[in-house]
Amino acid sequence: MEFIYNDLPKITVPDDIMHPSSRILFRFWESARGEMAAAKKQDLDLKKIAKILPNLCILERDLDKPAYKWRLAGTRICQIWGKELTGANVLEGWPEFEKQTMASGFDMVVAGLQPCVARFRAVNNRGSEVGIEFIAFPIQDSHSGAIQILGAVVPFRTPDWLGTQSLVGFELSSMRKIWTDSIPGKGLEANQNPAFSTRNKPLPFLKVIEGGKKN
Repeated sequence: MEFIYNDLPKITVPDDIMHPSSRILFRFWESARGEMAAAKKQDLDLKKIAKILPNLCILERDLDKPAYKWRLAGTRICQIWGKELTGANVLEGWPEFEKQTMASGFDMVVAGLQPCVARFRAVNNRGSEVGIEFIAFPIQDSHSGAIQILGAVVPFRTPDWLGTQSLVGFELSSMRKIWTDSIPGKGLEANQNPAFSTRNKPLPFLKVIEGGKKN
């Protein structure tokens, strides 16, 4: 299969985005959204980033409780977790601090219409570790008007246990908001998005300083 990248513009990628696949998705999202605050989901031409499709996901906020669920999870992500993820709680099994910090970052993507990038250490049920980068972008469903999250989940190495073990532990090392130039809400019908209601006010955003164990 031939992967198509020639249509992606030479957009400068922030240094906080480290993984090559995350950088590809940043350029793709920036190109797709144009002057809007978020890209329209139905306008995304995913064949341009075919190589990283297995590492892509769509998250949505569960309005009945303060949580996010995997609306879609790529096959590579499910292999990393060692189970089917679509429909499950994104932060199931995370320690409370990490869970609150990640959820706060997702809230900023949905309500603030700005991307974020996180890096964390994941441990499987046999004690093996792998470093992972998780980047998240706001996209708007053209039918419902809801703001969802387009993400990429990419390990910094390919573990030999991929697809055979389950992840049981998570340790967050960093979380960063990625500032973009557009005016929040420009070109979006934000009043159609339930995540903007006062009863779903986002949590304060937290930043975790780099440190701790490294792979």
